[in-house]
Amino acid sequence: MDSEPELRPYIARAGEIAIRLATIRAAGRWGPGASIDQSDMEWAVGVSWTASQALAKAAIEFVPENERSAFGDKILGLIRRRCTAKVRDVQQYVRGALHSREIKDLLAQFLEAGLIELTIDGYRIVKER
Repeated sequence: MDSEPELRPYIARAGEIAIRLATIRAAGRWGPGASIDQSDMEWAVGVSWTASQALAKAAIEFVPENERSAFGDKILGLIRRRCTAKVRDVQQYVRGALHSREIKDLLAQFLEAGLIELTIDGYRIVKER
């Protein structure tokens, strides 16, 4: 975990989740008044650890690699939420973090990639067919 500090939040929750899973398993096995035994904890630790590792790996793979791709994802998200957006809408959304030229360049790349299309009302996400 020290070699990959970005995994800490996911792994830290594994213990808490294991206790909850063990409690649920024990209650399901023995009913009211059940107590957790070692087999419940071993099972819960295994499930929790495996799920935490998978979640951490998936989250890290989807983190944008650089600032430009992060803004690209934000812009696409804005267009998706609003249905349409103009350059001015994007400028207001990023609050001056990008110049108009950079926004237009990103939008041009999205157009070329077929992710968005330009309409009379502004840019919109291309509907999946």
